[in-house]
Amino acid sequence: MTAPFDLMKPRFTQAQVLRMLPMLKPKTLQNWSSRGITDPDQPKLGKGERRLYSPIGIIMLDFMAFVILYGVPPKEARDMADYIAERAIERFENDPFEIMDDFEGSRWIPVKPETIDGFKRAEIVTFDGSEYFLKYRDDPNDFDERIEASVAIKVEIDFRIAQALNRVFLVEAGQL
Repeated sequence: MTAPFDLMKPRFTQAQVLRMLPMLKPKTLQNWSSRGITDPDQPKLGKGERRLYSPIGIIMLDFMAFVILYGVPPKEARDMADYIAERAIERFENDPFEIMDDFEGSRWIPVKPETIDGFKRAEIVTFDGSEYFLKYRDDPNDFDERIEASVAIKVEIDFRIAQALNRVFLVEAGQL
């Protein structure tokens, strides 16, 4: 049986975060941390103190690093990541992912064809490149084609959450 999993407990160092999220550069993570973008509620650290990140923070950083590749400014990416964090918490409380154990002590969330159809999807849109919006979609065919966005990025929200958590599990097991 799988041990309980705490999404909120900070326990990962910057080095571990960077191993989990190879597309995130060390200077970017440091910049976001210094500006309060990664976790505005976290108090300023004193000299010699290490910032620790929670699994929910990893999920948010993964999403932010993904969307900035498409031109979304960091502050807007952070605002969108709040919704992703809410979805992850909602998913764990109401419709938890299946978490499996393997013989080497690692856990993982299997993504199977029969489960992915129920995953939450979203679209990130901008109409003029100055402001980005995150629109959730329950029906994958429900994207509004009447208004033409200048940029539209379709995102598999639950799949990204599962991917980020699988990397968390690998670090916890010492396999990443």
